[in-house]
Amino acid sequence: MTVNPSNKPPTQYAGVVGIEPKPIVLTPEPSQHVNWRAVAALPPFQMFAVERFGRSARDSHEWATECAVQEAAKAGDKALMDAYVAWHAAKGYWPSEDPFGRIRR
Repeated sequence: MTVNPSNKPPTQYAGVVGIEPKPIVLTPEPSQHVNWRAVAALPPFQMFAVERFGRSARDSHEWATECAVQEAAKAGDKALMDAYVAWHAAKGYWPSEDPFGRIRR
């Protein structure tokens, strides 16, 4: 029996194509949550809170933390942080520090 090359079926391939597998992530990406208790401990943030939310006779750190958490719940962490960073830059009282009290280089 002779095989005529024109009568051969097309070449077949086996493999997996189409759906890309989702990569396994052992360490999930950290959420963009802000530690408002740590930020509210900063004197500039407490000043920002007084100007934005009014005065309180309570402990300024606890009060600023509560205000920040409530505002972040309404407007979002990013919106409140952006407002604080803009306020800090506009004040100009701390030209050698960033909004978190670190020395600028």
